[in-house]
Amino acid sequence: MTNDHSFKNSSDQFQKGINGNPSEKNNPDLKKDLPYALKTYLNRQIEAELFSVHKAFIRCSNHLHEFKWLTKNEIDQQHEYYPYQKSFVERISAVLAWGKRTKVPKSREVNAYIKDLKDQISADIEKRLQTEHETTEEIRKKRLSRVKNVQGEKENDSFKQSHSDYKLYENHLGETRWLTLEEFDSQDEFTIEVISLPKKILRISLWAIPVIFILAIIVYFLLANLFNDQPRGYLLVEANESQGQLYINEKLKLGTSPDHPIRLAAGSYQITYRKKGFKSSPPFYKIDIHGMDTTTLNFSLTPIENPESACINLHSSHPDAKVFVRNEFYGAVRENSKLRLPPGDYRIALKKDNYNVLPPFADVIVSAGDSLDLTFKFVPRSTMKSKNSGIIYGLIEVSSNIPGADILIDGQSSGYMTDYILDKMSLGSYVISLQKDGYTAQPSEKIVHLSESISRQQVHFTLKKSSLWITLKTVPVNGKIYLNEKEIATGTWQGDLKPGQYQVRFGSVDFHQTPEPKTIQIGEDFPTAYTFIYTPLFSLLFSPRGISPKNELGSIQLGYIDENHLFHSDPINAPEIQKPDPIKKQVWFLGYAFAYRNPPLNDAIVFTFNIPASINLKNSLWLKMWGYRTEKKYPLAFTSASEINISVNNRFIQAEYTPRYTLSEADELKFEKFRINNLVHHGKNRLQISTSAVNTTYFALWKIAIE
Repeated sequence: MTNDHSFKNSSDQFQKGINGNPSEKNNPDLKKDLPYALKTYLNRQIEAELFSVHKAFIRCSNHLHEFKWLTKNEIDQQHEYYPYQKSFVERISAVLAWGKRTKVPKSREVNAYIKDLKDQISADIEKRLQTEHETTEEIRKKRLSRVKNVQGEKENDSFKQSHSDYKLYENHLGETRWLTLEEFDSQDEFTIEVISLPKKILRISLWAIPVIFILAIIVYFLLANLFNDQPRGYLLVEANESQGQLYINEKLKLGTSPDHPIRLAAGSYQITYRKKGFKSSPPFYKIDIHGMDTTTLNFSLTPIENPESACINLHSSHPDAKVFVRNEFYGAVRENSKLRLPPGDYRIALKKDNYNVLPPFADVIVSAGDSLDLTFKFVPRSTMKSKNSGIIYGLIEVSSNIPGADILIDGQSSGYMTDYILDKMSLGSYVISLQKDGYTAQPSEKIVHLSESISRQQVHFTLKKSSLWITLKTVPVNGKIYLNEKEIATGTWQGDLKPGQYQVRFGSVDFHQTPEPKTIQIGEDFPTAYTFIYTPLFSLLFSPRGISPKNELGSIQLGYIDENHLFHSDPINAPEIQKPDPIKKQVWFLGYAFAYRNPPLNDAIVFTFNIPASINLKNSLWLKMWGYRTEKKYPLAFTSASEINISVNNRFIQAEYTPRYTLSEADELKFEKFRINNLVHHGKNRLQISTSAVNTTYFALWKIAIE
């Protein structure tokens, strides 16, 4: 179909086609066929005349401004044509052109053509009207059937909902079905029961009533405690250091801080305020609280500035156990797991209500710089009661500063490990010793005597390491560490090693030079920490065969540059890969992108790569390009111009640059270098090479390197 304006643009030719020349007018047999313009005009006029009288037809247009007359159902069944309405400009033009109608010649051929055309269009109208009527009737029947089905489903749901034998179930697609218990058990698709709103409310109520009851009890006790008329006083603790721990009767008081009053019931209290790394003066206060009185206490904390202190590591399964040093309360284990004390002798004890502690205490002598581990085991007091079976047995409590050591009795393994209570031991003498890999026990053994008068003995051993704690570390990157050809860690390894020689080697890391293998000596007179350096060495090679050392380190995109200098990735309209003479290697041939466009646009390649943070960009970083100009011209090119553009991160290195070497000179040593460390950054970078707008000969790119 044609649009309304195409005919106006050729009105003169149209009138010529209608009138013809005098000889053709006088003798119709000279040209049997009517002119194309006349046919087009008659088709449009007769279609408008016949279709417009039927309300079922609507004039439609597509995006090419072609017109058709379609019914409503025909419009719904396609997506090209849509109802057309004349614009304001078209309506004004039609008014201004009123009465300027094109004259149609009166001839036998024209009248015959008009008659045949009207018959064809009329027959098409009748046929399409019949189809429209049938389609409308079919849609009406389907709609009526759908309404009946919905009504039937509602009646079916109402019936089954009123019978307790049926329940509504749902499948994973959200479809529902009413099933009896037998039907539900015989299938596995509809598995989720759909619970009605009243049932949901009932179930929630069954859960909510107990919860509300429990909350009511809690509120009752809170209110009862709030309005308790027991006399209470206030305690105000002041200290020159904040963020300490406040203990009341040797129990940590949470949620409090100095300078904030604490409400306490009347009575006697022991108040302690401690902070790690500080000494508290006085160590504690013993006070009496009276109703409505406020008692103010002041603690002075001074830093422990002894750099030559010793560290005692406390190991306990109960972090809330109380710590006592020389019978002075120091707080809980959780705040004193690493106890720093000046050189001297100490008695360290842990206490917890309803527990016996093994050992009850530990007497230690520490020197400056010492690090000592103490382990305490807690045994419920109920398990310490011996049973009277008519035979007298004894108990031997064996403990060590580091748990997990094998207990030996008379040189034979007992099958138990420290800390442990050896019960039902017959009266007599025993030699107790310990074994643990990497440790030696002090003393090496102890002789224990059990008798009727002394039926319970305690034995404690101190374990010291028989190997050294060694640290192996790689910088500035994490490399794999192999010890005696066994991989032990990546980046940093710490552990015990027995004295002797060990071979250390390392795994490779991208863009770094691997340290040389090394032999290390472990002993008291040798270092305990070793650092191995990976030297940054960034190098990447891009070629048509891929990326070296591996493709995961970057990417290559082929495409073209448009008029706005924007890159478009396009594997079809992109540089070709060829093996030209004399190089006989795969190269990218860059030229124009589109033969049928003007301008034809330019081939381009984008290379992306990541620079690790360990690379020092102050050092020189070079772009090496094995690129060569050729003598092969573009089609229809009259001049030989070879110019390319090179940019890094959208900044030009060279614009409209003429390559130095020709393809006949291609060689491993014939490349060009550009310094780019001032254009790149750590992380992702982008290099783009393209032909310029004035280039008329092909450019051969063999490979590029960044190093």
